[in-house]
Amino acid sequence: MKRSNALLVFLVCLLGVPLAASVLPGLHALTPEVALLTGALLGAFHVVLRPVLRLVTMPLGCITLGLFGFAIDVGLLYACDHFIDGFFIDSLLSAVLTALFINALCALFRK
Repeated sequence: MKRSNALLVFLVCLLGVPLAASVLPGLHALTPEVALLTGALLGAFHVVLRPVLRLVTMPLGCITLGLFGFAIDVGLLYACDHFIDGFFIDSLLSAVLTALFINALCALFRK
C-alpha cells in the first residue's frame, strides 16, 4: 500500500467511526474520545492487518468474488469492539452496515 493511500485509509477510519457511531443505529461509543480511539485502532488495523489478511484469504476472495473482504472488515470492527472499552456493536447487521459505510467513505475520498 502506498504511503499516501495508507494515510488516507487511516484518516477515513479515524473520522469515519465517530461519524458512523452518530449516524448508524447499533454502533455505540460512550464518549467522542472513545470513538476517535476506536477509529485510530481500526485505521491501524486497516493499514497493517487488512492487507495481510486479504493476501492469506485470497482464494476465498476469488471464490466469493471479493465479498469476503467485507467479512474481514466486519472482523476488524469486532476486534475493535473487543479491545476498546466503551465501544459496542449491537448486532452483525450493525457491523456490516458500518463496514459498508467506512468502505464507501474510502471509495469517496480515493483518487
